[in-house]
Formats: sequence, C-alpha cells, structure tokens
Amino acid sequence: MKKIFISCFVFFYLLILASISCVFASPIIFTASGTAGDGRPDNAEATINFVSLTQMTIMLENTAGVGKLGGISSVLDGFSFTFSTAPTTNTLENAVTIGGSPQEFDCTSGTCVSTSVGSGVYGWGMTVSLTTPLLTAGNGSYKPYGIVNDNIQTTDGIPNAEHNPYLNGPVTFTLDLTGLSSIPNITAASFYFGTVPDVQTGVPGTGTSPIPEPTTMLLLGSGLIGLLGLRKKFKK
Repeated sequence: MKKIFISCFVFFYLLILASISCVFASPIIFTASGTAGDGRPDNAEATINFVSLTQMTIMLENTAGVGKLGGISSVLDGFSFTFSTAPTTNTLENAVTIGGSPQEFDCTSGTCVSTSVGSGVYGWGMTVSLTTPLLTAGNGSYKPYGIVNDNIQTTDGIPNAEHNPYLNGPVTFTLDLTGLSSIPNITAASFYFGTVPDVQTGVPGTGTSPIPEPTTMLLLGSGLIGLLGLRKKFKK
C-alpha cells in the first residue's frame, strides 16, 4: 500500500512538473510612432527573438505607409535596447536576412532601382555596450543602408548619394551571446531615424509565435520520461 502511495505521489509530482514546464518565451515586440522635425512620420517595428541563451535575432521593419516615406528623416537607421542582465559578450554576426522584395533600392538617379543583395551586414554595426547595445547603419554614421519599404518615393533627400542604397526591410540581425543563465528582459527600446537622428521611444507590444525556453524544455523532457517509466512499472 505504501509503495502504491509513493508511486502515485511521484506520478502526480511528475505530471505537475511536466505541466509547469510548458512555459514559453514569446518574441518581444516594440513599435515606434512619431513625427520627424520636418513633419514626416517615424514609424517602425522591432521583433526580438531569443533562439537560445547564446543567440538572439532582431528584425527591424520600417512601417511608414503609402505616401509617407519620401525623405531621409523617415529612414530607419538605428535601434537600441537594454538587457536586464547583460551578457558577458555580445557579437553581431556578419550576415543579415532581408525580407523585402525587391531587397535593395538605389535612388541616386532620382528613380529608385531595385537590385538583389549578397551577404554581409551592409555597413551596419553595433556599439560595444553589453548592457545597452546600439545597432546603426553606417556603423555609427546612420548612412547608407538605412531601412525603408516598398513605399519609398524619389523625393526630397532620398536621391542623396551618400545615403544610398537603402535596404528594403524587414531586416533581421543575429547576435551571438555568452554568459547568460536565463533569458533576460528587454527594456528601454529606441528607434533612430534620419542622420540627426530623430529618436523615438519603443512601445512594448504583444508577442506572437511563442517558443519554448531551453530550461523549461529540459524540465518537460525529464517529466515526460519519468511518466513513461512509471507507466511501464504499473504494467509490470
């Protein structure tokens, strides 16, 4: 009787363990909606995903609408945020994923010509700050390779050669991390537009497409293995 009681206790303990292990870390989303000094819109969205404790992705998208993206002041060319717990190292991989189609615009002639792109980070760089990283086009100059979208118009400063070409977003950057024991919170997001630049505060959004945290997946696996072992024991 005692063995049955202990077995039942362990069974329900493992069942609870398996249940609470199903905790998910959703992508962290920030949006920006502001106005540049010249009256143009500064609209963007950032989606941050922790692929694991050693890798995260940041997808940046310029969300200016039709007829709203026609000047350098609305080009998205920087993003910063703060880790609640800073990693030991934080390295920007030498490759990005560009989701727009066409992928690149060169507007120096007064007409935006689309071309495909190769590989690399297209002049983007990251200020080495383990607590508050800053991603910028031109590795701090905010030009060229700022992020636009299909609504780009060849007016005002867009044909300016030193700002060309532009990346047709969304653009995804990958950061390699070390020294984290858990997924940190991301706060104090800021979006940078133009070359002054205009800085807009990121507003937290709601995550989508949740992904399992590595530690909770380990707990879930151990819980399920334990349940399977008990099932076999009861059958005997």
